[in-house]
Amino acid sequence: MCPIYDWGNGAAAEAANRILDRYGHVYLDRRRSLAFGVDTVRVRPVGRGWKIVNLDDTPRLLRVVSDDGKVREGRLEKSLRIR
Repeated sequence: MCPIYDWGNGAAAEAANRILDRYGHVYLDRRRSLAFGVDTVRVRPVGRGWKIVNLDDTPRLLRVVSDDGKVREGRLEKSLRIR
C-alpha cells in the first residue's frame, strides 16, 4: 500500500519546511547567547562562538540562521566553529 500525500504527512512535511526556512538547521540567538540545532545537528557554546557538530555520518548541506536575519549556507562534514 502506498501512502497518499494528504493532511497527515503533507502537514508534517509543510511544518518541517517552514521550520528549516525560518530557523535553518542551526538558529543563533546572539542577543541572548543561545543557539539550537535541528535534524541531527548539535550546537554548543565555545568561547565567544559556537561549535556545530554533525551527528550524522554523512556530510550535508547546512543552513545557519541568525536572529539578525543573516543566513549562511554551506557544507558540514563533521564539525564547524562559528562566531
